[in-house]
Amino acid sequence: MYFVLAEPEEGVKYYFKNCRESNKEIILYRALDLVDLADGEDKLWIDIYKYGLKVNVKPRDSISEEYKARLAKYEQ
Repeated sequence: MYFVLAEPEEGVKYYFKNCRESNKEIILYRALDLVDLADGEDKLWIDIYKYGLKVNVKPRDSISEEYKARLAKYEQ
């Protein structure tokens, strides 16, 4: 939960690097789920999604749609 409590990008880098799962897509989904379990903060969820894109994760359509919805809500 380091990424929730401290610097998001540093925490996400750590999570991606040290997660036992080798599939980056699954790591991304798990990180996004952790946000919802911790506090559901849209900004953090969006930041983690963008980090996934930065490390070349191709999210499924349902996650991309969730991103668009959260981004629209966040920007209001």
